[in-house]
Amino acid sequence: MEQLRDLIDNSGSRMRKKNSEQLFTRRMFSGALAGLGMAAISSCKHQKKAGNATPGTSAAAKGPNVLLIVSDDLNDSLGCFGNSVMRSPNIDRMAARGVKFERAYCQYPVCNPSRTSMLSGLRPEKTGVMTNGTHPIPDRNDPPLLPTFLRNSGYFSARVGKIYHDSKRMLDGKPLRTTDDPAGWDISEDEPSSNEDPEETAAIRETQQGGEVRRVAKLDVKDEETGDGFVARRVVKIMEEKLAKDRPFFLAAGFRKPHLAWVAPRKYFDLYPPEKIVPPSYPTDHIKSLLPIAVNGTAGQEVPAGQAKEFIAAYYACVSFMDAQVGLILDALERLKFLENTLIVFVGDHGFHLGDHGMWGKNTLFEQSVKAPLIICGPGVSSGACSRTVEFLDVYPTVADLCGLPSPGALQGVSLRPLLSNPDASWDRPAFTSLRHGRILGKSVRTERYRYTEWNGGKEGAELYDYQSDPNEFANLIKNPQAAPIVASMKNLLK
Repeated sequence: MEQLRDLIDNSGSRMRKKNSEQLFTRRMFSGALAGLGMAAISSCKHQKKAGNATPGTSAAAKGPNVLLIVSDDLNDSLGCFGNSVMRSPNIDRMAARGVKFERAYCQYPVCNPSRTSMLSGLRPEKTGVMTNGTHPIPDRNDPPLLPTFLRNSGYFSARVGKIYHDSKRMLDGKPLRTTDDPAGWDISEDEPSSNEDPEETAAIRETQQGGEVRRVAKLDVKDEETGDGFVARRVVKIMEEKLAKDRPFFLAAGFRKPHLAWVAPRKYFDLYPPEKIVPPSYPTDHIKSLLPIAVNGTAGQEVPAGQAKEFIAAYYACVSFMDAQVGLILDALERLKFLENTLIVFVGDHGFHLGDHGMWGKNTLFEQSVKAPLIICGPGVSSGACSRTVEFLDVYPTVADLCGLPSPGALQGVSLRPLLSNPDASWDRPAFTSLRHGRILGKSVRTERYRYTEWNGGKEGAELYDYQSDPNEFANLIKNPQAAPIVASMKNLLK
């Protein structure tokens, strides 16, 4: 189970250097900015020019361009999803152009399993990836991963930032935490990393408060002197210099924020005075009413109200910072005349608790952990809000369908084209999410009204929530006799 260390580091370590933020950016970006017009720091060794078809692939692809934008640990705290405090104008303008899915669910609320499932079109039980340290070994009969499928179909394919989980480690021959898909990219690049060099972690200002340490830092730097700022500008540079007019492209931009550490330029923190933040509330002793197996490691570890406000404000600041980087890419698409023929898919890899249920982080099967934004816009897509339950598993077949490509094989999701044409179209597919807590497997199914979850096939308990009467999941109806028919019906869906 994840521990509160993902949010609050209880080690008691102190600030290592007074000017740590500036030290971080000097170390991380020395020479990197000057190299934006050249090969990026972390680029693959064998890049190919966009005009040249990959051997063994079709160079005759005629479909729209595809832009995939993935944000890490992003819940639906966005203006377009009804958060009146959040400033997310660029994500909001994507939502205004296309279809915003209000009930979109990941298949596993942890980075690597979720991303692997989405990019393979297969459920975690099929991929075998249920941790951040599992390297998937595709069965030879499985469909190719989405980047490989598009590249093999004639697309120029480029990745910058976190699309798979810590992609470059595999390419560099380092111990694997997860995987990349080298066959899927003409260009594959990571942003300069703050995760490997211990001195670079000095970017995080470790502020003592009540014996606890917050991983929060307001950086006195420009956007372009940050990892996500690098990703956006490198993607724009690729659009400007690497794309051929006669070959469609697949660009994937992976942003690290709002994942911890909550580090961003100071101006974004200034948007959210903590005293104006209202943390979520829940009934007294609510945590005690929850199944012990259902909560993550932060449950019951009290975060004082003032500190909770600062944490939420910091999360919001990182979202607004990430949104600004998205805006750079959207502006470039429009300026370079790519916008009208580019299918854009914006997605968070999973959700994130911000104090609801008394928990922080992900790694639960509650709504705030498994639901994340999914926005699709571009050619062949109408506009509007869709309240149907959909899965991130559906992204792959949807992209293939809208690109006019034949199905690559036995994908477990389905194309969302009917909902992209009419967001109110009838739709009877529920969403499934799984999660291991230790050796116990939880399986959850979500319909438009209910969520039903079993832990170890029900041996460790079960949950039923009715979002029509209980949108905050405060009342587990599993023992309510009147709910027995619903339990039976939902249980049948899990079989």
